[in-house]
This record gives sequence, structure tokens and C-alpha cells, in this order.
Amino acid sequence: MTQTIGLVLAGGQSSRMGQDKAHLVWQNIPLFQHMQNLLHESGVDEVLLSGAQFGSKALVDKIPGKGPLSGIHAAIESLPDGVNLLVVPVDMPLLPPEACKKLVSSTAEKGSAVMFETFSLPLILPVNSQLRAAVNNALSSQDHKDYSLRRLFDRLHGVAIPLPDEMEVRFQNTNTPDEWRRAQTVLNGESMNGESMNGESMNGESMNGESMNGESMNGESMNGESMSGESISNKKRYQRRHDGS
Repeated sequence: MTQTIGLVLAGGQSSRMGQDKAHLVWQNIPLFQHMQNLLHESGVDEVLLSGAQFGSKALVDKIPGKGPLSGIHAAIESLPDGVNLLVVPVDMPLLPPEACKKLVSSTAEKGSAVMFETFSLPLILPVNSQLRAAVNNALSSQDHKDYSLRRLFDRLHGVAIPLPDEMEVRFQNTNTPDEWRRAQTVLNGESMNGESMNGESMNGESMNGESMNGESMNGESMNGESMSGESISNKKRYQRRHDGS
């Protein structure tokens, strides 16, 4: 079985949050540690952390200033060919381990890079000469659009798979204080209803189609916010925030 290495991208500026997102406290631990734990729960063999603020215990960008691509480059420079790299952002605390497991199984089946439709992260990348060449070519470009993860994915002829409806509410990034509070609202709502973070309720009922405080989990609103995760326009903004474009 191909080894899978996880990577938490935590080297961003956090300018919109006003403080380092990686050290925000989520369920009593720093957010970066929560995302590391999430990857371990997904069954990866090892977890890498990208971010200069962590010192010697993390990867430091060798070619900084290129967004997530810089972190991916630092990771693959430390890895041999023949492994898969599962990449997650540090600012996606609601991400279910099942989503990561789906990416791992899909790349094993398809033998290619895999991401979910409309989302640039998380994604999984087979580490090989093709990936190294594509990343190096993108980093050497003067066109900032070449730093986009979506463009890298297209050059690798990756496969985008549908995101299960019940997972959409979990695909929320937290770049601002408002987005952080919104994610905490979802977490607290699930905790009050005895639901676990992996999408299944504690009494064995699925979250898909179940109500939360009397409201539907399938597209209805919660305090005026869409429960489908994000609107189409918000999904596009998410993609721009995370793919470096």
C-alpha cells in the first residue's frame, strides 16, 4: 500500500484574522494541532507542518511568497517519490476525517491528484517527477496565476470528485473573526445535539437530513446563514483564498 503523508499548511499571514490562525484555540488545543490530529484520524502515516513560526519542528518555505505552493514545494523536497501527499489548510477546523479518507481512496483508485469539486483544499498529490517538475515550473513563473493550486491541479490532469452533500457544512474556512465565530456556532450546535464531529450522531442517526434546533441541515438557514456550507460565490472566494490566485 502506498504511504500517505499529511501536510498542514500553516504559513499564511493571517492578516484578516488579526492574529496567527494556527494558534487559535479549537476544542481546547491550538488549531494547528487539531488539524494534525485530524490527519492522524484520517489514517496517514506521518504528518508534516509548514510554517516558519514553528521553528525547527516544521518545514520552512525554501521559496517563500508563493502561497500554498511554497509549502507544498518544501514538503515534496523532503519526500521521496512514490508516496502520496495529503494537503490541508490550517484554517478548516470542521473538516471531517471522512473527507480526507475519501481523497486517499480516490487517488489509490485513479492514480492521480484528487480534490473536491469547487474546493482547492484539501487535495492529495502523488509525489513523482511530474509533480516536482510542475511545482518547480510554477514557482519560476513571473505570472502569479501560475501559483494557483487549481492551475497546478489542471497541469497534473487531476480528477475532481463530487463533495457529498452532508459534508458541505464542514467545508468552511476561517480567515476572519466572523468566519471563526460561524465555525464555532456549527460546532456548538452539534455538541448541544449530541452529534460527533465525523458526521454521525451519537445515537446512530445521520446528520444528513436531520434537524439542528428544528432547522434542516440540507440548505436551510441558521440565524440567516446558509447551512449548505457556503454559497456558490463564497465557494469561489474560498478557492481564491486557498489556491494562491
